[in-house]
Amino acid sequence: MSRKILSIALMAIVLLIVMVPVALAETTPPVAIPEPGSLLMLGTGVAGLAGYVGLRWRSRK
Repeated sequence: MSRKILSIALMAIVLLIVMVPVALAETTPPVAIPEPGSLLMLGTGVAGLAGYVGLRWRSRK
């Protein structure tokens, strides 16, 4: 008898784990996609920072 209750409880937990993210995914608003200009500015900033760090790293040797 206790195995039957345990198996039912386990099935309920698995259903909750599977169904809750699906239910939440349908109610969340869509994520905003950044503009291409913002991505370009971010990329150039990262490239500039990497170049600066590279120059500083080379000058220490």
